[in-house]
Amino acid sequence: MVGSFTGRAKDVFGLEAIINENAPSLFRKMPGASVASKSAPAAPSVAGGISGLQKAASYEAEKEKLYVVNFSTEPTGAALSFDGVPSCPKTPCKVELAGGKVRIIAALEQYERADTTVLIKQNNQSISIKLKSNFGVLEIKPAYLDGIGQKSQWSLTINGKPSSSWENNLSPNKYSVKLSHECYENISFDVGINKGKREVFDMAGNITLKKGGLTLSAERNDEPASEPVFVNGKQVGETPFSGSVPLCARVEIGDSRELVNVKLEYKEKVKHTHSIYTKTFTDKKYRIVYKDSIDNKPEFDNDSDENIIARKEHSEAYKKVFEKARFGTRIGLGYDWLLNEAGNSSLWQFEGGGIAIIPLSKKGPFLFDIELNYIHRIHYTAESISIPLLFQFVIDDDSKYQILRVLEIGAVYEKLLETEFGDKNGIGPAFGAGVRIKNFIIGFRLISYYMGFGGSRLITENLSASYLF
Repeated sequence: MVGSFTGRAKDVFGLEAIINENAPSLFRKMPGASVASKSAPAAPSVAGGISGLQKAASYEAEKEKLYVVNFSTEPTGAALSFDGVPSCPKTPCKVELAGGKVRIIAALEQYERADTTVLIKQNNQSISIKLKSNFGVLEIKPAYLDGIGQKSQWSLTINGKPSSSWENNLSPNKYSVKLSHECYENISFDVGINKGKREVFDMAGNITLKKGGLTLSAERNDEPASEPVFVNGKQVGETPFSGSVPLCARVEIGDSRELVNVKLEYKEKVKHTHSIYTKTFTDKKYRIVYKDSIDNKPEFDNDSDENIIARKEHSEAYKKVFEKARFGTRIGLGYDWLLNEAGNSSLWQFEGGGIAIIPLSKKGPFLFDIELNYIHRIHYTAESISIPLLFQFVIDDDSKYQILRVLEIGAVYEKLLETEFGDKNGIGPAFGAGVRIKNFIIGFRLISYYMGFGGSRLITENLSASYLF
């Protein structure tokens, strides 16, 4: 206990006064209590509760209504700005704008600038701006004479710059125009272009064909002949013919309208002789080969430089087949079947020798084949000499390459030399087919004939290769 005090009073208020008087001295006796002063002033009396509260008001942004608007121009492709801010690089386009009035500027090359103000008021609003042209039009109407040269386009240049269009929008000015074509003389002219005006140049009546000179003769069966001459389907005379012919024209000769394979030169004279031969057989797949028969082949109707060279080479190759006899060497590999009462057997054979191909006519299609072959058979001592005599029939498969097909039929005589079966002779039919590529012949032959070997029938299958000098 720190301390105590006593006192008497008549009522409660008296007791309160005694406590107030003695309590301070009693509390000063407590440990840590300040003794600097003997008494402290009474605490002030304040009103309870919260008062004077202050807080910031909530921020409300000013509302702005935005819309998505569709813009287009006539013609398309214009750049648009809105109140000076570029927002559409190329029409048509969609732009998000605030509602209300907006100033729009539209700009497009060769058109006047458009400046307008529109009211934006709803979503998906569509606004179209029509531009006024600031150019004139040059229109060129191409033309051809009798259809000549239609497979090739005219070339157009304007002030030296190539143009691929027959209708050109040009700024007001004066221009130099040039038209050129491999089959026609060049055309040049000047034209003045004004704003909003159209200038039209119709080439019909202003074109001239490029021409060259042609002296044309015809031969039939190696003798001069008078034949009608046609240029682009129109008869222009008879052979011998001399005159000017369009460079790109189709030249034909004879009643059968055979194509004349001649390359004309611009403003120069060319001499040409065409050989005509009458064909007696043609079907869808094969054609008998005659000298110069290549002229009527449909795949050569295109008179390009490449095809003209191909035609000449092909025709010359065919001529060589029938113009003279050819001699060469031959090697072959065969397989024999021996059929007799004692039993059947088989054996391989090798052969080699010489070959002669003799044309029966310069016009074709028949050749005569004579051969002398030495034959060596394996497993048996059976050396022999064979002499095939064959007629060949030459056909063409309509290829522009120098390839011929050959069918042959004839007979083969074979003489056995010193054999274990004795000296025997034989003769029999032979059938064959082959392919002739320039100087090479690859062929297959089947021979069946009766010959020694104890009364045997011999069937030979033979594959051979020949080279003609």
